[in-house]
Amino acid sequence: MSALHHGEAVSLGPDATAWEIADAMDVNGVGSVVIVDADRRPVGIVTDRDLVRRVVAKGLDETKVPASELMSRDVVTGDPNETSGELLDRMRARGVRRIALVDDGKLAGVASFDDILFGLATELWHAADSVRVELRETARKTAHRRRREARDELLDDVRSYLSELEGSVRTRCGQHVRGCFGWLSGERS
Repeated sequence: MSALHHGEAVSLGPDATAWEIADAMDVNGVGSVVIVDADRRPVGIVTDRDLVRRVVAKGLDETKVPASELMSRDVVTGDPNETSGELLDRMRARGVRRIALVDDGKLAGVASFDDILFGLATELWHAADSVRVELRETARKTAHRRRREARDELLDDVRSYLSELEGSVRTRCGQHVRGCFGWLSGERS
């Protein structure tokens, strides 16, 4: 499996409120925000599910609850150059649907389960398309080869027929010539 293509991670600091986190998710069309320290090192992650379970369901004031109280501190990380398979294995082992991609200790992106599946589906589509093109080319070459073989077989049949015809014409012409010479020499049949 090839390396994953990912997008920019949406990140905020630990003091961001649940309201700011929800707004960042909405504006960026994502389901999680990575919480980073001043050096952009991931220190936690907040998902849309965390907001529902830890703020909305408890009736808390979303403008007062900071990310530091909402976030899952055990952030699963990966390298941006890892393959889709490696990232999926880590996600499965840790039971998560998102991985923070870290380069030199700093947040470089986020890969979600959906991102990876979309990437794999795209790769499979392209591979299937390549196979379809190859099959069409093979079929074209096979049809061309079969037409050539049929043409060659037909030419062999024509050559054989002409050879037989030539033999028959020679025999008949020979008989006719002998008959003509016999007639000229006075032989009558």
